[in-house]
Amino acid sequence: MVIRAAAASSDGENIDVHFGKADKFYIAECDDETGEIKIVEERSVTRVCAGTGHDDERVIAVAEALGDCDCVLAQMIGPGAAQMLEKRGMTLFEMSGAIKEAAEKMVKYIKVQRLFSIN
Repeated sequence: MVIRAAAASSDGENIDVHFGKADKFYIAECDDETGEIKIVEERSVTRVCAGTGHDDERVIAVAEALGDCDCVLAQMIGPGAAQMLEKRGMTLFEMSGAIKEAAEKMVKYIKVQRLFSIN
């Protein structure tokens, strides 16, 4: 199964941006069977944070722009934005470091979660 993740990054290699301050996300496709992780796209968005807080309309716009992704990886994600993203079925990860290493951890986490899910 391929898991799509949107990583908040300034350089396409590292997760180094707060969700609300990100003006671009790098989309990674992670094959949970083979372990292959590849960056397939760079997506530009309008920043969610407008000064000291976030703008709900901008959060919705970013959520829609990332709507084909299963997960969001960012240095931090504020509670309001987190709630809106989770309502859209996205799994959120607050982490820093290399996108590919973070994606590997994300895939491992999702696999463990699947072991305990009741469907």
